[in-house]
Amino acid sequence: MGRRGRRTREMVDIAQARIEYLKDIARKNAREGALKQSQISVEHAIRLGMRYNLRMGKEFRNEYCRNCRSYLVPGRNARIRLNRGMVSLTCLECNAVKRVPYHSGHHGTKKEANNTMGEK
Repeated sequence: MGRRGRRTREMVDIAQARIEYLKDIARKNAREGALKQSQISVEHAIRLGMRYNLRMGKEFRNEYCRNCRSYLVPGRNARIRLNRGMVSLTCLECNAVKRVPYHSGHHGTKKEANNTMGEK
C-alpha cells in the first residue's frame, strides 16, 4: 500500500540529488558507448522528475530524445544540422527531429523597444 500525504522537503531534495546523479551516469555511459545503460538512466531520471514534480533543466532536455528517451551523443546516435536559424537534432535511433532556435527570437528586450518608440 502506498504512502499518503504531502512530500516533505527532504524527500524532494533527495529526489533532486538522485536526478542529478542519474544525469551524470547517463552522460558518462553515453560517452563510453554504453547507450542502453544511459537510456535506462535517462528514463529513471525522467520518472523521478514526474513523480516529484521537478524540472529537468533546459540543458538536459536538449541532451536526450523525447521520443525514445535515449541520450544523444553527436556522431554516435545523433545528427546535428543548422538550417535557417534552427538547430536540428536528429535521433538516429528513432529518426525523431527536434528543432531549437539558435538565436533569440527578437532583436532586443521590451524595454529597449519601448525606449526607441518614445524617442524621435
